[in-house]
Amino acid sequence: MEGGRRGHLATFDWTAKKLGCECHVQETVRDVQYLHNELMFAVAQKKYLYIYDNTGMEIHCLKDHYKPTHLQFLPYHFLLVSAGEWGRLRYHDISTGQLVAMRHTRLGACHCLTQNPRNAIVHMGHHNGTVTMWCPNMSSAVVKMLCHKRPVTSVAIDHGGWYMATSGMDAQLKIWDIRMYKPVHSYYTPKPAVGMDISQRGLLAVAYGRHVQVWKEAFGSKQSLPYMEHELSGSANSLQFCPYEDVLGIGHEYGFSSIVIPGEYHELLQW
Repeated sequence: MEGGRRGHLATFDWTAKKLGCECHVQETVRDVQYLHNELMFAVAQKKYLYIYDNTGMEIHCLKDHYKPTHLQFLPYHFLLVSAGEWGRLRYHDISTGQLVAMRHTRLGACHCLTQNPRNAIVHMGHHNGTVTMWCPNMSSAVVKMLCHKRPVTSVAIDHGGWYMATSGMDAQLKIWDIRMYKPVHSYYTPKPAVGMDISQRGLLAVAYGRHVQVWKEAFGSKQSLPYMEHELSGSANSLQFCPYEDVLGIGHEYGFSSIVIPGEYHELLQW
């Protein structure tokens, strides 16, 4: 699924390379997120959060989520999480349609949002360089870490839930052990990273400017050189590994690109 800043939405079957649906919402699209399966997806638009089905038909308009900027979905809890322009974090139960919790971070707009797949804790990056961790049954942040001296631009969690990678406007890329909340090591990037993702095999992809770097075994020991590098035709703004495939998808100012990353593939067992 892809969403453009000018309002274009499109879904397609990755394996068959067939278009599923395509529509234009006539306003800014800030983030998109699949729900429990491919039949429904959420879209953070200019003013509210909308739910669409696999044909592109609008199902719901969630006005409780005002001016959302980032989305996450907790699959084992059926909770849709959104972060708004004023730093408000909202949890919405999609099985009952009720707003479960709303938390005020009091740290301004959220710059990035991700989740820990091991314990479903939501991580938020803020303009003062801190990363906060949240759960819906706590009124305040579970953990607050000062990770950078300048605003945090992206956060990524490995699939084991043990390591966290953060990047900031200080052009630093830091690896953290979130079992002890201590830094492991850090790297410097020529420009501040705008997006990061960690594959199932532990490969770390970093996007900055028109460049994408992939680091191998970046958590165990400090690496001197990246595993792979790729140059784009335009400035990157997001990237994500495709599960069970040797493919990295990259969103940039001219559209979408996919590149092959050898060694990222995680075997899918079929019983």
